[in-house]
Amino acid sequence: MPSGSNAWWNGPVNRSDTSRKEGLRLSQKEKKSPKSEAKEWLISIAWAVGIALVIHFFIFSFTRVDGPSMQPTLFTDERVLITKFDYWFGGMPDRGDIVIVRFPGQSGYYVKRVIGLPGDTLVVRDSTVYVNGNPLSEDYVQCGPYEDMASVTVSQDCIFVMGDNRANSTDSRIVGELNRSQIVGKARLVVWPFDQFGALSHTDPLEE
Repeated sequence: MPSGSNAWWNGPVNRSDTSRKEGLRLSQKEKKSPKSEAKEWLISIAWAVGIALVIHFFIFSFTRVDGPSMQPTLFTDERVLITKFDYWFGGMPDRGDIVIVRFPGQSGYYVKRVIGLPGDTLVVRDSTVYVNGNPLSEDYVQCGPYEDMASVTVSQDCIFVMGDNRANSTDSRIVGELNRSQIVGKARLVVWPFDQFGALSHTDPLEE
């Protein structure tokens, strides 16, 4: 065996200990503290809540029908999908659209059908709605006789709404026309109960 100050070992080196130590150091670096993990969880939850709120307020949501005013199109306790971007940037509904609206001075939302648009003149005679002198073709109205209404002209940026159950509906005949800003969204789809699942009709009754 060599001796002296310049002696060195030229035999095999055991690298397993070195690799084990390096792996230990890496695992110690990668391990996160409970505080760091909690922070990441809070950030993830905040992002999820934020995205959910954006979707709910600006893209779509669901609502429950309460009351008979839209029968036979919609019934109490049915769940409806609402889209909220249809009338952005100054857009107006089409006649025949089923919309979710707010009434002035009242809480809660109401589902109604758009009957009159800006500039339209409406009148009700003998349970028939006339728009600009033309009778509406409304197969979705299956209630009994309902009251006449004197002539009304819809203002700019406003709509005139009615329930399909004309004899049992609080709508623009009582609360007046609604400003476009009072439209919450457009009712698109019945999602529950499943046997009623399907898209809602938005045909213009003046063009049928």
